[in-house]
Amino acid sequence: MAFGRNFPSTAMSEHILSRWFPPGPVDGITEGRALARAQSYAQSCACRFAYHGGVREGVFYKPIPSDD
Repeated sequence: MAFGRNFPSTAMSEHILSRWFPPGPVDGITEGRALARAQSYAQSCACRFAYHGGVREGVFYKPIPSDD
């Protein structure tokens, strides 16, 4: 476990990403609009979001300050 935390299963992660980044427009939501929604969600959770379009992979993360 990274940083001593439990992370969702791969299947759950893939489901969440497929909802944010479907293979084409779904319900009128395009990839650009999904990116805006993901960024907004990240801000509401005080975290960050990075999307790598080449591999269609998005990551929500929250930097953890070092103890130094």
